[in-house]
Amino acid sequence: MNSSDNSSLEGHRPDLADLQRDIYELLAFFLSSQRIAELEQSLLYGAQDPLHQFEKLERDLITKRLIAVAITIRILDDSSTKVFDLITDYCGTITQDLNNPLDNRGLGLRAACNKIIHARKVTFDVVTDSSGRTFLHPYLYLNGTENGKPWIVNLDVVKFCRESTAVLDCVR
Repeated sequence: MNSSDNSSLEGHRPDLADLQRDIYELLAFFLSSQRIAELEQSLLYGAQDPLHQFEKLERDLITKRLIAVAITIRILDDSSTKVFDLITDYCGTITQDLNNPLDNRGLGLRAACNKIIHARKVTFDVVTDSSGRTFLHPYLYLNGTENGKPWIVNLDVVKFCRESTAVLDCVR
């Protein structure tokens, strides 16, 4: 192939507008969860309000956006020689020794993306209000293994979105 041929680029070139939209939607899905739950009404004969069906949908949409953001941020980080480690703050904690659950450490953005991508189990932080309605808090609990050793991550989704947006601002 001729070196002047521009039809081939090195590495992936993510669409930054798509990344911004994905980060926004991830944040919006979590933050709207409580409001949508508050709109649900008790119906006669024990039936659920039709709005309740959005609970499963929001989890599916969150999962898709979370994975998309994590993968895209990793691609951007790989193409920038890991400069994001210098500009981002923690967005969660990780416990790598489950025999010592109080021994946890801060989780940077790149590590959070890795754990999101490789999680074997994702648990949403579900809250039940005084009326019995459920909604999501913007926290996720991820479980997985590395070299045969289990780990647990507590991910603060608001901080993850904030740090992802800081990265996005740096690469524009």
